[in-house]
Amino acid sequence: MTISAPWSKEEDQRLRDLAHSGLGSEDIATRMKRSRSAIRANAERLDITIACGRNEKVTVRRLVELGLKAKGK
Repeated sequence: MTISAPWSKEEDQRLRDLAHSGLGSEDIATRMKRSRSAIRANAERLDITIACGRNEKVTVRRLVELGLKAKGK
């Protein structure tokens, strides 16, 4: 496991801005040069909602096809 540098206030704000623009965690991770799990963990810490990425949309669509709903939807 690699430990990355702590998040700066500027990176927190950039994460907020990118999430607000509608990008998914994979795209944000690429732009910020952080892992997808780091993006998701920091977004959770900051209470930021990130749009579903390509793979996440497939999972949600499949749940709906099965007659299930994602938690809170």
